[in-house]
Amino acid sequence: MKTNNLLQVLPRLSSPWLISSATQRRQKIETLSYSSNEIQKALNVLEQCLETLSQFTVPSLESIPESLREYWDFSVESLAENIPTLDDFDLTKVVEFLKKEGVESPSKQIIQDVASWWIWSVVQDIAKTVLIWLEDSFKEAKDAAKISHFIDIAERYWQKVDPHLAQFLLSRSALIGREKALPLLESVESQTLVSSSVRVTVQDYRKLILGTSDMC
Repeated sequence: MKTNNLLQVLPRLSSPWLISSATQRRQKIETLSYSSNEIQKALNVLEQCLETLSQFTVPSLESIPESLREYWDFSVESLAENIPTLDDFDLTKVVEFLKKEGVESPSKQIIQDVASWWIWSVVQDIAKTVLIWLEDSFKEAKDAAKISHFIDIAERYWQKVDPHLAQFLLSRSALIGREKALPLLESVESQTLVSSSVRVTVQDYRKLILGTSDMC
């Protein structure tokens, strides 16, 4: 990552978005209303998560002990038991988790790498969860100003995150913004260095919005 200080890049999120466990977080999110205040909070959370992810260059996955790497999603949830929210993050809790998982006397590098991958995985999942929630919320609350704000966030960050998340971000932009998202999709498609997966995504969603296969 671009800084060795993990605490420096951790996003400070509002409740319930800061919950580390994906299962528990989604249960809590189901109780949220689609109010203007909650939508604004979600937009703030999304922007903070994307900023954090833009700061990460995760280490090679091979640096993670194989026993943890093989079922990484389960490892992320297990470590969340030690670190219930992102605000609770502490490297000593990562050490406790590693020892509980049979990794005796873990090196500083292993501790750092596992912590980095865990933060990246949790924040990535929060970002995707926010995007799904925003899609649902904007079906109920037709707030043009906040939709424009969302598309602006997507425009600023799609190139700064990994292609898979970029695809998710841009596809939600199309579904939420519809015609408002067309300039963004056209801009992405015109980029020469965009990955093929991202390019195909924006082409497909542009067709969906236009209601035609004519790309001219």
